[in-house]
Amino acid sequence: MTVESFSTAFDLHSGAKMHDKNVAFDLETQLFDLRMAEINLRKQMLFHLRQAHKSKLWRELGTQSFAQFCTEGLGYSRTETREIFIDLELILPSSRLVSDNPSVQRRIDTLVSWRRLQSDRRNCAPYRVITNRTLLIVAEQNALSVDDLKRIPGIGPKKIGEFGDEIIVHHRISPHFQISRIC
Repeated sequence: MTVESFSTAFDLHSGAKMHDKNVAFDLETQLFDLRMAEINLRKQMLFHLRQAHKSKLWRELGTQSFAQFCTEGLGYSRTETREIFIDLELILPSSRLVSDNPSVQRRIDTLVSWRRLQSDRRNCAPYRVITNRTLLIVAEQNALSVDDLKRIPGIGPKKIGEFGDEIIVHHRISPHFQISRIC
């Protein structure tokens, strides 16, 4: 191979690399723009879904629940519907049952265990016993009486009648009760 032919081959190779870099940069730019558009569309979608939920539009369209409206009316999967509910803060996922306060975290853990036991006994989903949001409020407020429970959103007369005394007794016999009550 002569110096000229090597130089020509190098120039062609370098030109191809430069072309590849430009194509890669263009592709990266296009993908970034699409991602930004996707984020904006998701924000718009969540805004309109929030409005549909607040206005009870789903009832006017003949669905029994907002979840049914999302799955049957809009074609979202159950997983997508759950993600929407989390984004709209209609449900609190278990992964967010956390507290920086160790006493509150112990109460959360104790209540989660109690709820799991209750749901196993009743053969139902844990959220049917008490939702994550309500469980978190009970733990944060350290509800120790039926009157305390009555003030918590999500605990009505039915839940108090069914679980109120158990929650109170469970707190009092819990090894964490004394520690959490002092802190």
